[in-house]
Amino acid sequence: MEESPADKEKETEAAVTEKERVHFDAGMPPVKAGWICLAVAWALFLIPVPGTGLIGWALNVAAFIISIINMVKGRVGAGVAQLVCVLVVSPMVYFAGLGILWSHMMSRPEHYQHRILL
Repeated sequence: MEESPADKEKETEAAVTEKERVHFDAGMPPVKAGWICLAVAWALFLIPVPGTGLIGWALNVAAFIISIINMVKGRVGAGVAQLVCVLVVSPMVYFAGLGILWSHMMSRPEHYQHRILL
C-alpha cells in the first residue's frame, strides 16, 4: 500500500518537529555556569591581594551575559536571580573585599607604608 503525498508531508513535518525538539534540548541553559562564575568572582573579590578584583569583575560580566542567556533560553527564574546577584550582591561583596584588603594593609603598616597613597 502506497502512502499519499499528504501522509508523506505529515511524516516530514513530524520528523522536523522532533529534530527541532532534540536540538532545543541539546542547548540547555547554562545555569550552573552562571552560578560558578558568580561564586569564583565573589571569592576573588574577597582575596586580599590587589588585582584579583579585576579578574573577579571579568567573571562578573561573564555571569551577567550568562544570566541573559538563561532568560532567553527559558530559565527566567534562574536568569533573574543571577542578574540580581550580579547587579546587587557583587558590588556589596566587592566593597567587603576592599574592607578586608584595607584592614589587612593596616594591620601591617610598616610593610605597606610606601604603597599607600593618601
